Amino acid sequence: MSLRIGVETIRTALAEVHPISEETAERLATWTEVLARWSRAQRIVGWRTPEQLLAKGLRDSWLSRAALGEESFGAAVDVGSGAGLPGLLLAADYPEVPFHLVEARRKRAAYLREAARAMGLAQVTVHHGRSEDVRSGVDLPDLLFVSRAFAAPEDALREAAAWNCTRALVSTSSARIEEAQKWPPEGWRSVYGNFRADMAGDHRELLVRIVP
Repeated sequence: MSLRIGVETIRTALAEVHPISEETAERLATWTEVLARWSRAQRIVGWRTPEQLLAKGLRDSWLSRAALGEESFGAAVDVGSGAGLPGLLLAADYPEVPFHLVEARRKRAAYLREAARAMGLAQVTVHHGRSEDVRSGVDLPDLLFVSRAFAAPEDALREAAAWNCTRALVSTSSARIEEAQKWPPEGWRSVYGNFRADMAGDHRELLVRIVP
């Protein structure tokens, strides 16, 4: 079964979470087209139906977009971007903001480049390599760190600090937040969080780094 999803289906479903423009919906539909094409040869995502992709992939990333609200930032980095969730999908709604997608797997990095090109996102740069090797060559002001299931939330924020990010959008599970020794950890202040377990036990939180 193809993972391709139409523009109107995407727009209708995601508008329930956060406003979405026709242009962004078109870019996300293009993302599903590229994903469907690449998925014939290799498994890019675990979801096997367009319904699953819409509910667990697109909608999940759009909940992260809702968490950002009207927050502005100079650039963003998505570490362990994989299929582009959430970095590439967020970039679709911020076409003027530079996004850096970091992916250690060569084929996934190639997929991300092809998807970004097809979506018309010239502001997206894909880095093939490990985060610690890439970040030394990237120095961007007002940087937002985003990642989905990259690591334990405390480790994700340590990585965000290593990138010298001013803000971080954490997408994890409520269980992992509860396991944390201290949340938010030293050096971070919460700006927004759903602070509740939904049916999937998801937790999203936007934090600001406290710089002495």
